[in-house]
Amino acid sequence: MNRNIKTIVVTIFLASFSFYTWFFLFPIFLKNLGAQEKDIALSYTLLTILITSGQYIGGVLSDKWGRKPTITYPTFANAILLFILSLSRSWVFAVTTMCITYFFTSFQIPAYTALVGESLHKEKGKAFGFTELAYVLGSATGPLAGALMLKWIDLRLLMKISAFILMFTAVLRLFYLEETSSPVRVKTSIKKLLSSVFILYLLAGIFFYLMDSVTIWGPFLALHMREFLKMDKRNINLLFSAGAFLQAAVSVLAGKLGDKIGHVKSMILGMLSHSILILLWSFVLGGTLSYLLFPISIMFIQFSYISYQVIINLITTRETRGRAIGLFGTLAGLASAAGPMIGYVLKRNFLPQGPFVGAVIFAVISSIFLVILKNNMRDNIIGL
Repeated sequence: MNRNIKTIVVTIFLASFSFYTWFFLFPIFLKNLGAQEKDIALSYTLLTILITSGQYIGGVLSDKWGRKPTITYPTFANAILLFILSLSRSWVFAVTTMCITYFFTSFQIPAYTALVGESLHKEKGKAFGFTELAYVLGSATGPLAGALMLKWIDLRLLMKISAFILMFTAVLRLFYLEETSSPVRVKTSIKKLLSSVFILYLLAGIFFYLMDSVTIWGPFLALHMREFLKMDKRNINLLFSAGAFLQAAVSVLAGKLGDKIGHVKSMILGMLSHSILILLWSFVLGGTLSYLLFPISIMFIQFSYISYQVIINLITTRETRGRAIGLFGTLAGLASAAGPMIGYVLKRNFLPQGPFVGAVIFAVISSIFLVILKNNMRDNIIGL
């Protein structure tokens, strides 16, 4: 691994670890501050909009100023914001602070994806496998550490600790990241970025994001555990931790598999397996099977997370990669922001497992667009 990959691996692990000591309990944190379930669903819809709405801006900044500053400076800002979040006494204030944090984070995403893809010329799947390994290892050990620390400290102190660790990662990035792209002055219109290949992948991405917004990044998994499985905060964290450990275990393998069989196939495998297993899990009311299905379903999404990033690198050029990734994230994310509210409507009007039925439908539609993309490629891109 080169210096950039090592730095990203270390800092992503630290940031992920600290964040996930409390993140899966955030819906319950809001509920304890007086938020109703509809308020929480609306809040997550807003968060989904904001984690994506700034990605095109971040992509433009990444191409214009460089990958490193676009990654580093928002990290400093988010550390301060997380400390402020820990002081919340109103769910509206908490959501507002989280929204600002998500918006700054959205600037970083295109720069991350571009920097990792540009740091290694070959075996991009392997490179993303290592960075994803760091992320999910943090998201696995974070809930576990959070569950243990909740015996002695409260959620607010966990947030403060998270803020201090994030500030440390910002300093590491400032001193150790190396720029991979020379700033460009060429103006590229959005219309020029919208090739037929890009549009097909964008359509696949919209439904991939929709699936993700009602499972991993939505409030429904934690709420289902609380309401139907009667789990306490500690056990909810532990179950998410188990899933993340399996994600970590397969990360490098998933990257290598994508390099070998093609990342379109790997992404489809991950989406369908994840959503179908989550749906099956939602109908199992406790017992050993419930504790097995959930972490295995979380494991499979890792194949999609890695391949999704590789594909966007393969179909873009270095000169416009940042803004192309940013445009993709913004458009797909904004379109998928309806996911939490769709999940809420399905849950309220049809059945408790409604959000997870929706996830399967979204995964199937995304897979169809990926197959069309693969069949319509004129050039034989290695790895696709």
